[in-house]
Amino acid sequence: MKPSEYLFTALYNRRSVRHFQPDPIAPEVLHRILEAARWAPSGGNAQAHIFGIVTDEDKNRALAQAAGGQMWIAEAPVVIACCARLYKPEEESEFSQEVNRLRWGREAYEWFRTCPNPYHMALLFMNSAPLIAGAHIQLAAAAHGIGSCWIGYLDIAKASEIFQLPEDVRCYFLIPLGYPAEEKRRPRKPLSELTFHDAWDQSWDVAMAYPPFGQLVLRPYRPADEEAWLATWAQVAVTSRAWIVLHHRKPTYKGEALELVAEYNGEIVGFMDVEIESRPGELGYAEDSCCGFVWEFGVRTDHQGQGIAKRMLVAAQEWLSARNIN
Repeated sequence: MKPSEYLFTALYNRRSVRHFQPDPIAPEVLHRILEAARWAPSGGNAQAHIFGIVTDEDKNRALAQAAGGQMWIAEAPVVIACCARLYKPEEESEFSQEVNRLRWGREAYEWFRTCPNPYHMALLFMNSAPLIAGAHIQLAAAAHGIGSCWIGYLDIAKASEIFQLPEDVRCYFLIPLGYPAEEKRRPRKPLSELTFHDAWDQSWDVAMAYPPFGQLVLRPYRPADEEAWLATWAQVAVTSRAWIVLHHRKPTYKGEALELVAEYNGEIVGFMDVEIESRPGELGYAEDSCCGFVWEFGVRTDHQGQGIAKRMLVAAQEWLSARNIN
């Protein structure tokens, strides 16, 4: 698997999990997850984010109460507290002021700066500080098979009090972590609804030109697939009980053949080769009519049980039927 494929697998595997197994998360795994957060970008490289690692059951129950009584949060073996250090308005650099005037507009920004309690401006502006690093935590967790959920429904003052944080550090979000006890995934809008091209009233045609992420695609084999096909074939062959001839190159066929691959997020996870015999009995046992003979057929073990093999069989049957092969 290419490095980019590992990344996209983690992206797709990340989902909001609200029920966890009781299994603990190993310290070395937690360390890697938090290292991912440490390397996340931040505005002006301020690195104002701070993370609490919470395993105390009483604290987790208190945090669940502070999160609107979402008591399922306390099921998680670990809760990450996403905090940020506030700045005093008088400490804001001239460049930061210039950026904020541009972003929010001069009138809105000056209104923020003249609010009765300057602390409130810093409280609001630093809300975004843990966001990117928190997303890194969720992706790194997904790469380790660990589920998470972003909690923004939270009493910031109460959560900060639970941790006895200093006045210039606030807890903005929580991320419960644990091995999932559920598999459901909520649907996502199609990319065409989330994009535009150059102007609001112009659609981005590319969004419709490729299969959506997370969707299985059956397509014909292409010569450029050979290396990936052989790698997938080898993974299947290792666990197969069938008699196998070792392949160093993708097999080719004299007769008309269907060479099909199952592709998932740009990665070949299954394959099927079917050749039609040129005369009855050449490949199969029937002597009264020609048949289609399956030479290569398999699904990678980490994608088995999802109906991929059945879909390839149905596709092969339809292809044969169109050629009057029973």
